[in-house]
Amino acid sequence: MAEPKPVAQQPARKKVTIPTLMEKMKKGEPIVQLAVYDYETAIVADRVGIDILCVSDTGGMVLFGHEDTTSVSFEEVMFMAQAVKRGSKYGLRMVDMPYMSFHLSPMQAVENAAKYVSQGGAEVMKCEGNRHHAKNIEGAGFSRKARPRSAPRSWSTTPGRWSTPAASRSCAR
Repeated sequence: MAEPKPVAQQPARKKVTIPTLMEKMKKGEPIVQLAVYDYETAIVADRVGIDILCVSDTGGMVLFGHEDTTSVSFEEVMFMAQAVKRGSKYGLRMVDMPYMSFHLSPMQAVENAAKYVSQGGAEVMKCEGNRHHAKNIEGAGFSRKARPRSAPRSWSTTPGRWSTPAASRSCAR
C-alpha cells in the first residue's frame, strides 16, 4: 500500500506591523481589514489571514444596541478591544477612538490613546474629527489612522491615510 504524501506546511504567519503593510502596499498586494468586536471573531480573523482587525465604535451599535456611534462609550470600546486582544496574535489591532474620547483636550486624547494601548492592546488609533487632537496622539508616539475634518456618520466620504510618528504627516494638514 502506498504511503500518503506529506501535506505541505504553510509558512508560519508573522505579526502584521505598519512596516508589513507598507511593504504590501509597495508590492501592490491587497490589505484586508475587518471590523472585529469579540474574542471568537478575532481568532477566526487571525486564522484566515486578516491584516487589520478594526475595533470600531460601530461595535457598540452591533453588540450593545446603540442607535448611533455618538453614544458608544470609551469603556464599551475598551471592552471590545480587550476581547479582540485576547483572541488575536497576528493581525494589526486598530482601535477606533469613540466620539468625545479625544475631543476635549490634548491631554484627554493622549491619556485615552495610552489606555487603549496599555489595557486594550491597540497598535494603531483611528480617530475621526479634529485634526489637532489626532496630531497630539501622534506627537505622543502612537500610530494613528486619521480622518481629519470629519465627524461620525460623515467620514465615509473622506479618504483616510496611514500615518505613524516616522511616516507622512499628510493627515495633519
